[in-house]
This record gives sequence, structure tokens and C-alpha cells, in this order.
Amino acid sequence: MDICRNTASFANQYEFNAVKLNITHDELARFKQRTFNDEAIIYEGKCYLPNERVEIIELVLDLNKGNNIIIRPKTEKEKKQYIPSPQLIQHLKLKQKK
Repeated sequence: MDICRNTASFANQYEFNAVKLNITHDELARFKQRTFNDEAIIYEGKCYLPNERVEIIELVLDLNKGNNIIIRPKTEKEKKQYIPSPQLIQHLKLKQKK
């Protein structure tokens, strides 16, 4: 599960911030997938993007209809106060025990 592997130290927090890059398909083609151990997306060298194409977003862990853990942006209501669902808390506890 990529989300657990890439955010393992944050999984118990249920919420976190991320940098969102608003890039074109051609720009994305210049990025690579790191195969070291986390398969993160990387850019070799310096990547210059105008400020209006980069933003900090607030994300939360959640469950989709298939009961799989997903990441999604916070709603406006959640930005004021986020409380993870009991189902998500239980699901993550079960995943950590495995």
C-alpha cells in the first residue's frame, strides 16, 4: 500500500499538508519515478515553477467505498476541525497489526 509506505510516520495523524504542483503533461514527462524503496516522483536538477502553479494543500486519510485507504483534500468544514471516522481509525489499527 503506497500511502502507508510513503507516509508511514504520519499515518497515525490522519491529516497532513502536501505541495501540489500544477504542471502540464509535457512537464510531468520530465519527472521520474524513484525506484529506491518508495517509488516517489522526483525531478533531477532544479525545477522552476511560477508561484501561482504551486500550492500547499491540506489532505486527510479516508476510506473509499471499497474500504481502501485513500488520500483526499480536506473539506472547508474539516479545515476548521477534522475528526477521523471511527471506521478509518479501526481500519488503520488493523493494518498496523499485520
